[in-house]
Amino acid sequence: EADRPTVPDAENSALQIIKVYRLIRVANLGASKNFEQIFEKLTPTTQLNSQQINVIRVDFAKILPGGLDEARKLKDMPRGRFPIKYSDDFISSLIPEHQNARGVGYLLQHDAYLLAQDRKDDAAMGSCRAILNTGRSMQDDLFLISLLIRIALHAMCCDTLERVLAQGTPSEDALHKMQTALEQESQVNQWLIAIRGERGGTHHLFENVRTGKASLGGLLGMSRGGGGGGRGFDEWFIDTFPILMVKDYPEHLHFMNRCVEIAKLPIHERHARLAEWEMDRKKTKSSVTKLLAPGLAKVHTAECRSQAMLRSVAAALACERYRLRHGEWPKSLDVLVQEKLLGAVPMDPMDNLPLRFRRTKDGIVIYSIGLDKADNQGNVDRSRAAAPGVDIGFRMWDPNKRRGAPLPPIAMPEVEQ
Repeated sequence: EADRPTVPDAENSALQIIKVYRLIRVANLGASKNFEQIFEKLTPTTQLNSQQINVIRVDFAKILPGGLDEARKLKDMPRGRFPIKYSDDFISSLIPEHQNARGVGYLLQHDAYLLAQDRKDDAAMGSCRAILNTGRSMQDDLFLISLLIRIALHAMCCDTLERVLAQGTPSEDALHKMQTALEQESQVNQWLIAIRGERGGTHHLFENVRTGKASLGGLLGMSRGGGGGGRGFDEWFIDTFPILMVKDYPEHLHFMNRCVEIAKLPIHERHARLAEWEMDRKKTKSSVTKLLAPGLAKVHTAECRSQAMLRSVAAALACERYRLRHGEWPKSLDVLVQEKLLGAVPMDPMDNLPLRFRRTKDGIVIYSIGLDKADNQGNVDRSRAAAPGVDIGFRMWDPNKRRGAPLPPIAMPEVEQ
């Protein structure tokens, strides 16, 4: 923690997020009746209809003055650090401001929707960059949950970008700024930071158990989801005889040291090593490891999906810049390197081969082979990103396929009142 870089308050996106959330929380964005149903069938190329525009604007009208303007400032704030007070057991440390960042991202997503609808393409791109920076505010955070929130904001940014680019034609400058931000984000080994943080946090816990500042009973309670009923017998027992768990800590530390070494590897080399680690974890008799390490491999899978998306989107933006320059799509991603629109073709985090590029009937798709390690010809389905037969990637549409007619509003009898 002491080695983390300081961020001046004026540049600190985390402090800006806290400020913004205080202005927007009263709006309870997205909580309107039937909000999800109203947007359920919206595709990237389809314009917003009057019903969709109205429901966003009604929500925005509830925001306190300055909330949206302050949120948009995040586009120029790529660095952040949240104030955190660590609990003696580390695990119960509260980070509500991190969770609130999702709400700020949600605001910016719908801001981009309205801006793109109004043909303010560069401003919409700015709101997409602000979403990305909302996630980047957690860079160097030591919690695994921080990484998951950041990954969720990555996904929100990329989904929003796909819509913005399917609705209009942002400028070269806006595309370049967004591409640069995505490339920078894709170069951060956030999983290594999070694994080191979890290892350090567990050590903090057991040091405090040793000195009497923390107990282990609460750990058992949290593993069951906590809540009502008071302390159970097993919690009392482990607090009375902590040695029963403390004796397992050295083995857990060994597991975490192995995981840190795996995290240092290039992302495509981690899969096999992590599978071995996971098999050993499932066989361990260490009560500490069973309680504290069950989700690490799943988080790495989410990180791989996120990296595949970030790299695909950056390459897609370079393709759009090429199209603006030449009036046609590139024949391959290698052409973008020759044109100095990419430093190198991004590698697929799944197999370390160049990302795939395909021309489609209405545009292009840049993609990773996904978790099934099979090239499914650019079959992208974000709702089933982990399913067999699905690739992870980003679509771009030909100019004449963009900005399609809006869908009709949902008929009132179909909407629950």
